[in-house]
Formats: sequence, structure tokens, C-alpha cells
Amino acid sequence: MEVRVLPGEHFYGFLRFYGKGITFPKGHVESGETYEQTALREVSEETGYKNLEIVKSLGVVTRPAIETDGTEVIKDIYLFLMKITGDDKGKAEEETEWLTIDDALTRLMPQEVEFLKKIQLEIYED
Repeated sequence: MEVRVLPGEHFYGFLRFYGKGITFPKGHVESGETYEQTALREVSEETGYKNLEIVKSLGVVTRPAIETDGTEVIKDIYLFLMKITGDDKGKAEEETEWLTIDDALTRLMPQEVEFLKKIQLEIYED
């Protein structure tokens, strides 16, 4: 998700977790949903922003995760670049931080850092 605060500057929304760490907004696909629909729903629920539009698919990042029951799994996370198209904001389920890509690279998990570095130029094209 992206918001332009000053001309030429881009800030992206990440969710805070475990102190100073951050992660991409994400969630589980519900029955009958596409990955795009899931992404829009989850980002809206987690950040509170209602007017979101997918700009493009960014691909898939694969990383280890721990389920709520303690089971270790490997997750495929489908990521999309989104933009906020209006001021309608509801209650956020999670704390959102707005960071530059460079700042985010210092706080993401290693697999997410590797992925973000690969797609960094593609993000700046829009």
C-alpha cells in the first residue's frame, strides 16, 4: 500500500509486531475469494482504510511462520501494491507504520527483505 506525502516521496504501510519488527499486511483466503479480494479485505481490516485499489501484483514471498497452535509452517504470501483512493478510514485491527522502502528493509524478516529488494525498482515505476 502506498501514500504520497510529498512530491516524489513514497511511503508504504507495514504492520508492527514484536516490538520494532514489521511485516506486510496479510491474512487467510476465505472460501470463494481470489488473492486480490483477500488482499483488499485484509489490508482494509488491518489498517482501517476502506478505499483501496490494487495497482499491480508484486509476486509471492515464501517464509517460515508459526501458527497460533504453535505449528511451524512455510507460508506463501501473495503481495500487491495498492493505493489509497479516498479519506474513508475506519478502525484498524493492527498498528500501521508508514515507512520508506529503505527504512522497511532494516526491520522486515530476512525472506521479506530479500523479496522487497528484488521488487524495489518495480515498485518505484508507478
